[in-house]
Amino acid sequence: MTSDQLKVSFILVNPARPENIGAAARALKTMGFTVLRLVNAADHLSVKAHRLAHGATDLIAAAQVFDSLEAAISSSDLVIGTSAKRKHSHRDYHTPEQLLEVLRNKIGTVQEIALVFGGEESGLSKADLRHCHLVSTIPMAVTYPSLNLAQAVMVYAYALAPLVASESTLELAPVSSDEWKTLYLKAGRLLDQIGIPPGSQLYGRMLERLSVSGSDDIHLLLSFLGKIEPKLKPA
Repeated sequence: MTSDQLKVSFILVNPARPENIGAAARALKTMGFTVLRLVNAADHLSVKAHRLAHGATDLIAAAQVFDSLEAAISSSDLVIGTSAKRKHSHRDYHTPEQLLEVLRNKIGTVQEIALVFGGEESGLSKADLRHCHLVSTIPMAVTYPSLNLAQAVMVYAYALAPLVASESTLELAPVSSDEWKTLYLKAGRLLDQIGIPPGSQLYGRMLERLSVSGSDDIHLLLSFLGKIEPKLKPA
């Protein structure tokens, strides 16, 4: 059995202040993360951004820039949205600590994870969150003031640092990325066949719960779907 690390990208959507981009890059570098993606961002190459990056200007220079969130997450197997507010009462909101355990269980079933942050004023929109398999929030003692964008990035970078720490490389579970993707597609197709259409609350909720499945669950569910799918096909 081989071992490897997850590829984790941090995506900032509509960041309006170059200073926050620079500070976020600094936070990522200190925790061992190297992939920063920007969607409709302020000037990340400005002096203001570089001043706050302080030693992480290489991350800013290498930042990948996109016009849409869909494009930024196109290569990601698992997308996690962050939100200070519970905009969807029917979804589970994982804390950063809980998220680490969820992602540990996904080792070997996904290859690339995207962690998505919204802009300073309003965060991720409901439309943005619909692109996310999971949602996470940072518990706070007070509702206001909320965390600054770069501060939120730092909290998640610290909490998830064990995923990329070279001294604690995690062993891959015996499930391939292709198997996880196959399960996700088959489950979506099955839900649609039994009258639970894409875009419905139940459809999204079912796939969200599927996203936290461990390797044993994935093997079991693939076997189950393999048995049930032929019975649902029209004669």
